[in-house]
Amino acid sequence: MEILNNNLKKESYNQPGIIDKKDQMSNFDYYDRLIEIKHLLRTELKRKTQLAFMGEIVTSTKEKPIVGTTGLATCNGIIFYDRKNRKAWVGHGPASSSHLTLMKMLTDIKDVTGDLEYSIIPGYDNLHNKDLKESERLRMLLYAYCPKQIKLIPMNNLTVRLDKRDNPSYEFAFNAETGESVTYDLFYDDDYMNKISKSK
Repeated sequence: MEILNNNLKKESYNQPGIIDKKDQMSNFDYYDRLIEIKHLLRTELKRKTQLAFMGEIVTSTKEKPIVGTTGLATCNGIIFYDRKNRKAWVGHGPASSSHLTLMKMLTDIKDVTGDLEYSIIPGYDNLHNKDLKESERLRMLLYAYCPKQIKLIPMNNLTVRLDKRDNPSYEFAFNAETGESVTYDLFYDDDYMNKISKSK
């Protein structure tokens, strides 16, 4: 939101909709421009994003540093982040074989040394039904089979979003280059944004 507000401040001068001598946008123009900038930002982020779909694992690259996943209902999301080397891995583990996704990810990080941040995100259905057995099992497997040269650190800055469309599920996105979540920049409800504009 800070990025959007800064852009709006820069572009509020000499634009239609100015309603006083302080060069301020009207509410209508402000929210329309907010939505426009948010769409532009999301388009740019999408070009740098890889999403893991069911059973898949994605790894950040210089060209595509953003990794994430969507549709976590009964599945489990897994993310590893090597902050020192600015590299991230995301896996989307199916309900019946999340452990296989985790074990493959452990193979992918065999060359990592030192600190490795991680998070295991249970699906919406699992959390809603208070059934966290699989995510706890994954955590136990992670600590049991993680390469010895790696120190696991729970990730504390991952933002997870609830997608309420159709069947509720969780989604998240993380920028390995900056070490920050970009969940709400990449994923948002277009219908909700349009309602904001029309209500002004």
